[in-house]
Amino acid sequence: MKFEFSFEKLLDHKKTLEDIARRNWAEKRRELDAGLKKLEDMFGQIDESRQRALAL
Repeated sequence: MKFEFSFEKLLDHKKTLEDIARRNWAEKRRELDAGLKKLEDMFGQIDESRQRALAL
């Protein structure tokens, strides 16, 4: 016999909200990771430029 929650629609709504929040979080996390990678690449280019300038 399956347990029947009396507020099944509320439970479904909360689950939907949780799924949306997880999807939004994952999307923003991907954007953050891309931004951090871009920043690391920029710092790497700066370091390379400094090394070339010192070699002159």
